[in-house]
Order: sequence, then C-alpha cells, then structure tokens
Amino acid sequence: MPAPTPYFIVNSDWVNVREGPGPEFAIIEAVSRGSRFDIGARNPDGDWLEFCCVKNRRGWIYAPRLEVSVDIATLPVKAEPPPPPPTATRAPTPRPTPTPAAQPPPTGGNCDSDPLGCYDDNNNGRITCVEASAHGIAPVRRDHPAYPYMNDRDNDGIVCERD
Repeated sequence: MPAPTPYFIVNSDWVNVREGPGPEFAIIEAVSRGSRFDIGARNPDGDWLEFCCVKNRRGWIYAPRLEVSVDIATLPVKAEPPPPPPTATRAPTPRPTPTPAAQPPPTGGNCDSDPLGCYDDNNNGRITCVEASAHGIAPVRRDHPAYPYMNDRDNDGIVCERD
C-alpha cells in the first residue's frame, strides 16, 4: 500500500498564497480556514510549503498557519526560486531650474526683456506715466517686471494709467 500523500489544512482565518517562499513574493490568492491541499515540497528552512493548486498555479504558503499531516522535516526540499525583482521605484523628480530675477530695464530706449517697451526719457531711472504714454505703453500692474521703475501716481497698484 503506497504512503498517503502529505497534506495541510489551513488553521487561520485567511492565509496568503505566494509565488515563492517568502513575504517578498507576490500574492496569488488567499485561502480560508479549513481548506485542504496536498503538499509538494518545502523550502530548506521548512517554514514555507509548496502545493498545488490555486488559480491553476502552484503556490507557497506559510507553514506556521497550517495543520500539517506529516513531520515537515520529512517533506522533499525544493530549492528556493530566485527572489523577485525589486519593486519599481519612482525616479526622483527633477528640481525646477530657478528663474532669474527680473532685471531693471535700461534707461532710455526700448527694453528688450519687457514686451511693453519701457522708456525713461529723462534718464532718471524711473519711467513716468507721461513718458510711457508717449510711447504707447498700456497700464502696467504691480506684478509686471517693469513696475518698480514706473510711477504709480494714485498708489492703486497700476502704473501708467490715464487719470
């Protein structure tokens, strides 16, 4: 009479079945208390058992969560598969390149860095509303790079506006 096939019965509410003998391997499925499976092999340490089948695949299950029909030491040893590849890590996010601080417009003439064009006809370092109007510059708000170099007569945050 042939020896009976070794088996185990799950004695925890749920136990994960993994692709390899260890928690670092992907989970195939979870099996519930009372489930019975035939044992195929054990890992060298005897703390994981290989069996068939869950979702038509061989799997590994953690032995301390099981009731085993034989002494685990008597089971054949299956060489452990190579560990799974490391989980993908996100590449570091590149830091944004700081934008250079706004440069003051040169006195006199057109400011190439300013799309509105800035003029300091008096060469005093400030652009007056009269100077700007003479060159067709529209009202400019405080957040415009040329703002610090223009006059805000009524202190409302908009320079070169018509009164």
